[in-house]
Amino acid sequence: MSTVPLHLELPADEVESLRAFAIAHGLTMAELVSRWAQSLKAANRSGLSAIHPDVIAITGLVPREWTDVKTEHQHHVHTKHSQTPGEGTVPTAHHPAHSVTL
Repeated sequence: MSTVPLHLELPADEVESLRAFAIAHGLTMAELVSRWAQSLKAANRSGLSAIHPDVIAITGLVPREWTDVKTEHQHHVHTKHSQTPGEGTVPTAHHPAHSVTL
């Protein structure tokens, strides 16, 4: 396979981390970048996404019809803002209607 020169400018701490990783694994910087590029190609061929595999694994476990996000949020906001002083809240100095839960 033919090669092409590549010049990269990265923050010094990132370069040092890459260099330390390459040395620890017996690789040159060029080999490290080449392996990373190959892994990207392999991921694209297999249809992987940027979503972590653990997130993909649990996606869809709770059926959408079991949750009503809008209603749940409205209930949360109503409950949060309907508290009166003396129910675990302290009025703030900005506005008497605003409170901080302790």
